Amino acid sequence: METYSLIPHPDHPPLAVTSVEARVISHDANWLRLRWRIEGSGKLFIPPFAGKGRAGDLWKTTCFEAFIQPRGGAGYVELNLSPSER
Repeated sequence: METYSLIPHPDHPPLAVTSVEARVISHDANWLRLRWRIEGSGKLFIPPFAGKGRAGDLWKTTCFEAFIQPRGGAGYVELNLSPSER
């Protein structure tokens, strides 16, 4: 399937991570499955499970953000994924 290289936010470049890729594993009208590959992840701190729920500013430290636009679409979907599940 398709693989995409994520671009770090220019105001918050990674300290140790050298690249992040997202590969589309499968999709249909209701589901999108991605697999992540992180290069340089040996020094990453993985936060403990914090329970499901919303949290602010995760993009600064502990989450992936992906902006996905359907082919031919004008809008996009923003996905925020955190290992703590916040």
